[in-house]
Amino acid sequence: MLKLPRGRTCLARFAAFWPLAVLAAAAEPTVEGAPAPASVAHASTPARGCGLQEFWMVNTRFTPTSRQLERGIERIRYSRRVANGTFAARTRDDFLAGVDRSLPTLFLVHGNALDYGQAITNADLLAEAIGVRVPAYRLVLWSWPTEHIRGMRLAENVRLKAGWSEAQGYYLAWLIDRIDPLVPLSLAGHSLGARTVTAALTGLACGQVAGQTLPARLHPGPRPMQAALIAPAMDGTMLLPGGPHGQALAQVDRMLITINPRDRTLRRFARMTSARASLLGMTGLPRKSELGDQQSKVRETALTPWLGGAHVWRRYMNSPEVIVRLIPYLLCHDVAMAPVVTVAADPSTAVKRVPTSEQERRFGRGRQIPRRRARRRA
Repeated sequence: MLKLPRGRTCLARFAAFWPLAVLAAAAEPTVEGAPAPASVAHASTPARGCGLQEFWMVNTRFTPTSRQLERGIERIRYSRRVANGTFAARTRDDFLAGVDRSLPTLFLVHGNALDYGQAITNADLLAEAIGVRVPAYRLVLWSWPTEHIRGMRLAENVRLKAGWSEAQGYYLAWLIDRIDPLVPLSLAGHSLGARTVTAALTGLACGQVAGQTLPARLHPGPRPMQAALIAPAMDGTMLLPGGPHGQALAQVDRMLITINPRDRTLRRFARMTSARASLLGMTGLPRKSELGDQQSKVRETALTPWLGGAHVWRRYMNSPEVIVRLIPYLLCHDVAMAPVVTVAADPSTAVKRVPTSEQERRFGRGRQIPRRRARRRA
């Protein structure tokens, strides 16, 4: 294992040594002999550099969470971070028109129990961890309603959000289909957010999510796309043929699944749900032979040595050893080979924490959703 010098902060150590670590991670065998993916280059390396160029947010916190999802499409809110660190409202047309084929797009779907401000913090942590010594990319934070609902037991909260995460896949699939099919996409989901990612991929494959039919596809053909399921809080059998998300793998070029059998949060989640023996984030995919040709798309990476029993996003982002294993699946290039071009980054993408938007003023940082309001959403 690559040893990093002491006396530096985590991010400084990572910035100095990540190129060597990426090469080392590329040579690392996969878990339990799973086949390593072929080198994937979804698009030619853009001429721009310095990492993050645009930071957008897609806010679905005001949409239906279980029924009449088609009505929620018009209630999705779009915003972009501007130079002073705040988010300025934009239209859906602005979001779609700004898509650049030379600028790969990374969707981040956060996990459970985060309010509006905490979700932005998680995205900022991701941008900091990736750094600027990578080709240019566009980050889209998928902010969905996961605040803890007051007056509801933890287990009931978790089961409810698991159902809501499926519905979020409806909105994500709809939006992906409206994006230019030549734009390279990476879909990263943490915890319950991983379930949203696979639900969206299934919706793109079969036209249905959470029992509801998506509008007619605009771009039904294949597109350059990959996925990273980080600490996925879902049953591993869901991705097998015949499972609820059994067609998800057909939509991607490759998929990363992180595994940590010591994850304390996933252990509690397993006890609250029926996925006690085959939780994806703890055991990986069961019965891989059933995947057939799709098996070669999957790589499983064990992260226990660097995370221990941790589940929170910050621990993932603060570990250089973890980041070097995630980056190839977060950016649609072979970053180990991509040249670094020194170009001034857009100041509007600077990682700042200035939560002054309407949504956060309304909910507040760390506040919980009243139970009555949660029921009305459904």
